[in-house]
Amino acid sequence: MLMKFKNYKAMKNVPFYFVKDLEADSDPIENSIINEKTIKLRKQKPNSYSYTLIQTDGKLAKEIARRTPNSIAES
Repeated sequence: MLMKFKNYKAMKNVPFYFVKDLEADSDPIENSIINEKTIKLRKQKPNSYSYTLIQTDGKLAKEIARRTPNSIAES
């Protein structure tokens, strides 16, 4: 089924929008439980993030990128 936005009267003009990104390391899981429908093979640990604030005219308003050993907890 193809979904399509149709409620254009509910749209609001905004002066900017965000683009977000989160990166993670994939560590293997030891002693995986195999008797479940979903087998967990890896655990993802977030390591960095970034976001960009873009004006509707396409100009870059602000860009933040952070990568430290504990970037998620530090923000």
